Amino acid sequence: MKARPMRMMLVLFVVAASCGVGPQEAAAQPQNPMDRSLKELGYIPLPDLGLGTYTRDGHTEPGGLYPDGWATRSADFEATVLEIAKEQIRPLDAQGNPDPARNLKVHFPNVKLAYYSSRERAYLMYRKGEPDCHAAGFAVRWMIDKQMKGDPGLNWDPARGPVTAPLILWGPYFWCDGLKPRSDGLIWTCCEPTSDVYNNSHPEASGAQKCADQIYAFFKTDPTATPWYLRKTVTGQAPQVTAQANIAEGDAPLTVHFSAQATDPDGKVVEYVWTFGDGTFSYNPRSGPGKEPFYLNPKPVKIFPNPGFYTAYLTVTDNDGNAVTREIRIKVTGDAPSPKTIGPSRLRAPRRSRS
Repeated sequence: MKARPMRMMLVLFVVAASCGVGPQEAAAQPQNPMDRSLKELGYIPLPDLGLGTYTRDGHTEPGGLYPDGWATRSADFEATVLEIAKEQIRPLDAQGNPDPARNLKVHFPNVKLAYYSSRERAYLMYRKGEPDCHAAGFAVRWMIDKQMKGDPGLNWDPARGPVTAPLILWGPYFWCDGLKPRSDGLIWTCCEPTSDVYNNSHPEASGAQKCADQIYAFFKTDPTATPWYLRKTVTGQAPQVTAQANIAEGDAPLTVHFSAQATDPDGKVVEYVWTFGDGTFSYNPRSGPGKEPFYLNPKPVKIFPNPGFYTAYLTVTDNDGNAVTREIRIKVTGDAPSPKTIGPSRLRAPRRSRS
């Protein structure tokens, strides 16, 4: 299933810097096939790393998507973000006047929210492969950290001075360690990144679809996106939805089995889309050609590796396009072990003998 196009003027979605190279450099490089042996590197996705640490070249960083190792937005910050999402996201022209146009302006003069993602997994260990693709997530985290600490070069709040940037948030987090399942079960197989990073830095078709699925799930469920992404009018009758978790509180790492039941009085239910507030979503390892896709999974399983407060988001849609959302709060307690991972120093491509 393909991600739906964005329809608002004031939102921008950005993927972290590519793990590939530019066209001029690409022309000078030979083909660089993937290494299928790199199925597990030992690095931990940032949402799962939490208060654990990652060290590379003598520099140590905590995990998490937001400051201080947290994978979710704080309650105070969430209230601020929701006010923008509900009240300020609407189509405007370059002068800030209401404009029903659907296309983003060339220079985004009125952008209010910008969502960033990580890179996807690479099966390379030099040049533009790993660990750079994993480490790209820290670049996004640093940018958000600087903005939340009041850097004037990233100011989004007119009450604090000239506005120089939109409010920056995490969108979906793409990276996971190859065939080692992430806390939502996500894996990246060797066939999903590109096989020729120098000439094509984008993932193959199945990997691109996996990224699109995560973007689509985010916009369908995240409370900062649903006010402007989901249709507000109802055609006929909306679905009737209940959602629950087998456990709402427990010590980390906490495995939670979610489930939902939905019926549509005047049609049929076509989608169950889940996300968990920490950059992960309802990945379905059984999905694929002829198999059940992620958006038809009413019973996802999610592991919460670190203590904190989390919200699982569900959006159910019927065949008329009516969407109903539900939230389930999860409290994770205890003192989870803080994993420590170490990345290699910057690696160089092996020297190639001249022919």
